[in-house]
Amino acid sequence: MLFTFTLSVAGQLPPRVITYLKDSRQNITFVPYTEQQKVDMAKGVVDMLSVYVHTEKKVQDYGSEFPDIAPLPRAKNIQAQAANMTDKDLHYAFASLFMSLRDFHTNYFMPPPHRCYSAALAPQFQLIGSADLIQEPKMILSNFSARAAINDLSGTELNKMKFGDELVSVDGMPLRDFCLKNKFKTGGANDYATYRACMMSVSIVSGTSSPMPEANNRTLQMKKPTGEAYEVVLPWIASAKPDCLQEAAAAQKSIKAPAKKSSFPPSLQDFIDTFDIHSDSELPLKDTAEDLLKWAVFDPQGANLGVLSIASFEPKGPVEGLLDILQGLLTNELADTKAIIIDVRNNGGGDATMANKIPQLFIKDFKNSFVRALVTPINEKLFATGAGGDDWKEAYTRVKPGDVYTPLLQFNSDAESNARGTAFYKPVGVLTNANCYSACDIMSAHFQDNGVTVFGEDGTTGAGGANVVEYNGFFVKALNDTFKPMPFTKEMPQFHQDLRVSWRQVVRVGKNDGKLIEDDGVVSDVIVRPEASDVLAGTSDTQWKRIAQKLQEIGETEKRNGLYFTISPDFGDAAVGQPIVFDVVSAGFKEIIITDEGKEIAHQQVKNLEKTKGLFKASAPASTGFQKLLVSAIDQAGRSLVKTFRTIRIVPGKDSYKQLSGTEKWDKKLDAQNTVVYNFGSKPEDGWSSQNGTIGIGYGQYKNSVNSTLSLFYKPAANVTFSVKAQYDTEQDFDYFQVGFRDSKSTVQLLTEDSETKGPGVIGISGKGNLTKTFTIKPEGPFEIFLRFLSDEGVTSSGISLESLEVSGVFDGTYQYPTPPTVPEGPDSPYGPIISSAQSLSLSLFIFALFLLQ
Repeated sequence: MLFTFTLSVAGQLPPRVITYLKDSRQNITFVPYTEQQKVDMAKGVVDMLSVYVHTEKKVQDYGSEFPDIAPLPRAKNIQAQAANMTDKDLHYAFASLFMSLRDFHTNYFMPPPHRCYSAALAPQFQLIGSADLIQEPKMILSNFSARAAINDLSGTELNKMKFGDELVSVDGMPLRDFCLKNKFKTGGANDYATYRACMMSVSIVSGTSSPMPEANNRTLQMKKPTGEAYEVVLPWIASAKPDCLQEAAAAQKSIKAPAKKSSFPPSLQDFIDTFDIHSDSELPLKDTAEDLLKWAVFDPQGANLGVLSIASFEPKGPVEGLLDILQGLLTNELADTKAIIIDVRNNGGGDATMANKIPQLFIKDFKNSFVRALVTPINEKLFATGAGGDDWKEAYTRVKPGDVYTPLLQFNSDAESNARGTAFYKPVGVLTNANCYSACDIMSAHFQDNGVTVFGEDGTTGAGGANVVEYNGFFVKALNDTFKPMPFTKEMPQFHQDLRVSWRQVVRVGKNDGKLIEDDGVVSDVIVRPEASDVLAGTSDTQWKRIAQKLQEIGETEKRNGLYFTISPDFGDAAVGQPIVFDVVSAGFKEIIITDEGKEIAHQQVKNLEKTKGLFKASAPASTGFQKLLVSAIDQAGRSLVKTFRTIRIVPGKDSYKQLSGTEKWDKKLDAQNTVVYNFGSKPEDGWSSQNGTIGIGYGQYKNSVNSTLSLFYKPAANVTFSVKAQYDTEQDFDYFQVGFRDSKSTVQLLTEDSETKGPGVIGISGKGNLTKTFTIKPEGPFEIFLRFLSDEGVTSSGISLESLEVSGVFDGTYQYPTPPTVPEGPDSPYGPIISSAQSLSLSLFIFALFLLQ
């Protein structure tokens, strides 16, 4: 009820082997390493930590409490003894070192079978409001484990505990003292994050990155709402992943199992898997086509607060597809709400590109953060290989003697991060807690740095301010002459030992210019921690009411209440030689301006500041391709608040569509009348192109951030089939080859795959292989067959080679093309007075968005 994780669904928890910890200790061991494997592994740890970007920040923040917090000297000491250490002593030494950094981006993942286990207690606790969140933390019992076996093994002691009872002490130590004493063992980059980590560590210890509890039981001192105290002694319950245990056994038999990853910290993932955290509040969230994005409207007493819940930053498909969905919600389902709160509590992060592109929908000319890396010999080698991208390779050449850090760069430029522009103009806020981490930290900082209010259940976010890279997945691939794979990587592809490190550090901009996210987090502007009544009633009503009220106050102060602006159609194509209707609905805006490549082509006064609709006709384009128009609007206070782009995809006129008569093999001519290559934000040479008679992308290695579609247009036909034969080599689960068709009714994606990291039904295929497939389709009216390629950053794969494309069908001469609508013109148009004369506009205005739909 107070969490928004969507990784677990009630009744569908992953299987576990559950026993008492005391009965499992003999099994919680390690796949044995040889002396040479220990030495090689320790060297890998040292080399990786040499690029740890937060050392200076950690010494500054925690050096007085922990004088030896700098990781590299300690790692070298362990390295010197590694050959003679037992497996347990070696792994526990490194695990303790990594946890002491209080950085959930920098992890030591131990090998199986130890990492297969977690230790759990049955009770789940929740932080609630108190007089002083730091000096007087308050946790109450909110639930028991969703796993019946854990509750059953806990015995009759659970009968003493009632929801709402307060946790007073743990193992004889007052709660605050327990949390602060163990902060260099449980993690959490600041005091608020420490309490969140502590809250989990009371009930969960993950064997992935932490030693198992030494005791077999845990003693909890509790207090009833009446003030009556009581004590419970609960057994630690061992919970093991069967597939992990299988891999551990397979390590000796060279059996390979499927790979799977999660970006969530191990303790957080085990917490989710034990307590089945999901949203079951009285505020029902509605699904979208993207699992991580849900929405609702909170509307008691006319609050009319739009709620956007973002559970992670790991979308199933490309980020642009998620942005399509989000923009659609803002201009349709949530357009009439009074304000919007973006709920990112307990969001463990993911793709920084998503965090960098969402704010533009709410903030005009949003400013993106910067990042930097350490100047070290290994980073110099990494960037020289192009591992960080061409921009980082170039930036490192500008490093001067004595520099500690590289020049500042952006993962996504301000231009990239504002390519769509604004979509919502009334008040907006972000709701966080100290489990909002990594990309969640980054997006929250973006909003605050650009003037948006951050609400928090805690005083800060989780304070993870860097991008993270993995030892096996990054360092070994980029510098295989320096980094050797961890032992048994092939035999245990999912649960082998691995490491992660904070590589490039985020530096903030705007009102927090130059500040870091690491350790400091994003400081909440308004704290809205739930009350005990919220937890016991299973609602968050008091939080939503406080947020709605505050946003209305902000809207009154900033004169944003009631603002409204949409321009449509949001999605569609336009044909060469055929005009369309352009529609604007606005409230509170007095002027609308449209420019094309800096040239003003329309500037219209709005006569009515109430919600008004205007309709006009735009002139026809002469050729296929993209056109990008900037739409601006000025409110009655004289502020230019609207800055939204309409990227227009212009398709061939219907006479250029090809008529099918049997089976036709495409002749691979990209300049044919019915063939168009659309490069959305990509250079033409980086998209679909022809080289030596071959059509493809990459030709050895494709580029970063490619969005290229090869489209073939056909007249209406029946009995349509088409065959594609191609070779593809893309980054698994990140870069996608898509095949589909569009007709007058819909866009249909014909290739999907089930991803271990992104779930089932991901649009497109990725990885390496051969595609030979025939599709039978039933298009309605004229149709388009498309092949699309999408890549993100840091690519290393070769691309796509299209060997052949054959299309067959029978021309359908009975299809009736729709009659274009008649557009009322002039100042007295019944559609409203926004546009006074269609003839005054010299626009080639044709909205494209189906091209972006996933």
